[in-house]
Amino acid sequence: MVEPISGFPANVIAFVTRGHMTKHDYEVLIIPPVRQAVKEHGRVRLYCEIDRTFSGLDADAIWDDVSLGLQTFAHWERIAVVTDVEWIAQATRVFAVVVPFGMKVFPMTQAPAARAWIVSP
Repeated sequence: MVEPISGFPANVIAFVTRGHMTKHDYEVLIIPPVRQAVKEHGRVRLYCEIDRTFSGLDADAIWDDVSLGLQTFAHWERIAVVTDVEWIAQATRVFAVVVPFGMKVFPMTQAPAARAWIVSP
């Protein structure tokens, strides 16, 4: 399940993920805001909190994630992943080494620092 988080600038897409993510979550709650932000701002940022209750993604959701990432790759400016789910933190750290934009992992206790980083100039 994905829930949008309000209170961020328009060029920041922010959401929290709990439980299981579905294709519907991507098609309705993630893809449209990302495409709209890219259209309006060109360069966009992502703030994503992944709760300890996160249990994975549907196969179709994984495909949507990869597809969206490839389609918008040149538009990402920063990505903040806030999680205590260790395998996600480790995977994000590995991926951060190869992307040409800022990407950081923060533990849940540092969510305020992640929020400050994602909106900083």
